[in-house]
Amino acid sequence: MIRHDFETRLRAISRSALLIWLLVLQCQANDTTDALRVTGNFDVQPVAPTAQLELHMSRPLLESEGRLGVILGDMDITALCNSSANALTYLPTPLPLPIGETSVIVYLVSGDNEWTEIARLRLVVETPKSTEGTNGQTTNSIQDTKKTPSPFQFIPSVSVNVKAQSTALFFPDSNRPQRMNFTDIAVQTSFQGNYKRGVVAIQNQFDFAGSSVQNEALRFGQMGNNAPQFDLSAYTMLYQFERVQLKVGNVSFGTNRELINSFTSRGISLTVPITKRFDISGAVMNGTSIVGFDNFLGVSRSKHQFVSATLGMEVLEKRPGGLRIEVSGLNGSLLPVNNFNQSNVNDAEKSRGYSLRLLGSDKSQRLRFDVGYAWSRFTNPADPLLYQGQNVVPVKQVWRDARYADVSYDLLRGYKLTKTKPLSLNLSYRHERVDPLYRSVAAFTQADHLNNQFDVTGSFGSINFAADYTRGNDNLNGIRSILQTVSERSAFNVSAPASALIGGSDQPSKWVPRVSYTYDHIHQSAGFIPINGDFVSPTQIPDQVSLNQTFAAEWQLSQRVRAGYRFNYSFQDNRQLGRERSDLLNEVSGVTVGLNLIKTLDLNFEVGIERASSFEQNTINKTLRVGTGIAWRMTNRMTWALNASTTGAGDVANNSHRRDADLDFQYSWQFLRNESNRWKKVQGQFFVRYANRYGFARDFLFNFSTLTKLQTFNAGLNFTFF
Repeated sequence: MIRHDFETRLRAISRSALLIWLLVLQCQANDTTDALRVTGNFDVQPVAPTAQLELHMSRPLLESEGRLGVILGDMDITALCNSSANALTYLPTPLPLPIGETSVIVYLVSGDNEWTEIARLRLVVETPKSTEGTNGQTTNSIQDTKKTPSPFQFIPSVSVNVKAQSTALFFPDSNRPQRMNFTDIAVQTSFQGNYKRGVVAIQNQFDFAGSSVQNEALRFGQMGNNAPQFDLSAYTMLYQFERVQLKVGNVSFGTNRELINSFTSRGISLTVPITKRFDISGAVMNGTSIVGFDNFLGVSRSKHQFVSATLGMEVLEKRPGGLRIEVSGLNGSLLPVNNFNQSNVNDAEKSRGYSLRLLGSDKSQRLRFDVGYAWSRFTNPADPLLYQGQNVVPVKQVWRDARYADVSYDLLRGYKLTKTKPLSLNLSYRHERVDPLYRSVAAFTQADHLNNQFDVTGSFGSINFAADYTRGNDNLNGIRSILQTVSERSAFNVSAPASALIGGSDQPSKWVPRVSYTYDHIHQSAGFIPINGDFVSPTQIPDQVSLNQTFAAEWQLSQRVRAGYRFNYSFQDNRQLGRERSDLLNEVSGVTVGLNLIKTLDLNFEVGIERASSFEQNTINKTLRVGTGIAWRMTNRMTWALNASTTGAGDVANNSHRRDADLDFQYSWQFLRNESNRWKKVQGQFFVRYANRYGFARDFLFNFSTLTKLQTFNAGLNFTFF
């Protein structure tokens, strides 16, 4: 039930948001920001095998949008790219770029690890040409054979971490740490070997990890005390001949989100370009993530692995990525085996499926689409151990379908609405439907689900905004004895840098902040009241509305002073019969101030206030947190750091009270020895840390209290060789 005070606050916040939006629309700014587009410095003419690739974004990536992923051919180079506000750069070392024509695909990776293709760029790498001198002899830039680099490279790395705790003071005895005094050693090593000559390239990398503490061993969750304390954590062996690529070890495979989508495990993958238009790739991988030397290739257990292949065709030969068709197949089975770092209750499963994917764009990259369809037959063998004596209907082996479609169109690109404010507008539609009982063992897809989403994103000058509407439901067959949940979501956010609030001035005002506002409204309810579904009370039929609003402002008053304010308002309105008063209201506000009084001293202060109200219990809880952080860089390698905070919490009726305090003080010193011989390179860090934790809680209603104290003194030393 939405009460009167909630309606009053909602109207006040809505009026404030409207005023902010009107102010933003009237501002004058010099910055221009387009809808997110990615271009490369290599799409005009061929480049050399050692050329640096640059990907330029039309605007900075918003935090809410996620991150970018970059695939060069069939290799993920995201981690090897250097990023800045508007660009990504990739320097092909130690392996040069593959000779010939290939594609650079840029993905937008959401917080849920959903990869959406936003650009497919053509890359042509030319064969290095030598020049002929006047005497008819070859005169390459490197004439001295003594200076010719070796085709083989060996790059080792060894890191040793030593951590120790010498003192621990605690109260009461129940607060005793599991380990009082200890000295632990952890080792991480990596050995990389590369070879390149002509069209042949080889890259091998092996990573190992070890610890003196048994329960920190990589496979302790699987093997317990029998787990090796020094083990193989990951390895990759890459062999490339022209455009043919063989990869052994940790591989990633799959492009259809409903069948197999970037599944990563240990195995073998092979990519073979048949012609300029046709390519085929395949992989055999273990069913779960594994480490260690056992099952070294990842294919020794035929009943716990995936076999998949994909045939791709570029329909437009002169414009790769303009229209591409991919046909994939999968045959996989899983045994009830956990990942090395994750345990869960599972069962034996099998699936066989096929998929068709169509993706492309128009010549201007204004229209982009990605459409996929999958068929899968899932087998779940009967397991009496999981039935627990219940009458369970076995899962039928039937073929089920799943489909998705992502379509995006740039309606406006830098349209000159005013002289200084171009307008960009992008429309997108996302559709997904997964049949009941659909399951693929290599994809994390929710069965029996329908979802449609409409998005609008754009920019007006330096103002960025986005809005989306999503509607979905489960129980697609409308079985009357099963609950059907209908979900609707409406969201909107806008952000404007400080320069957008100048009001015609050529110089930005330091007193006018950068502001952002987010609105998120979700309504979940039952599609109908189930019949004979063991729903004995109307309170079990869901009907809930959640509202979340956030306003933030940031000031950069000078190079040494910055400040910020953030307010969050969330309300949970329960509307099901019998629970109308089960509403929750949370209001959180916080202020941060950062000072850089001198070049080597940073000061940070923050204050946060939270108010949580429960209308059903008629309680209001308040929390106040005050914190500070100080960092003093005495030299380039020596730093003192102090972090302290205190938190007080209690209810308005004074029935309970809690106080917590944290103090963390640390000194660190970095050292480096780097001689001309790269085999004599050592860097490391030494640190000493003191931590003090205090907690006191008292319940006046039941008249009891608790007090906890803990003080620790730690030291550590880290070495990295080579």
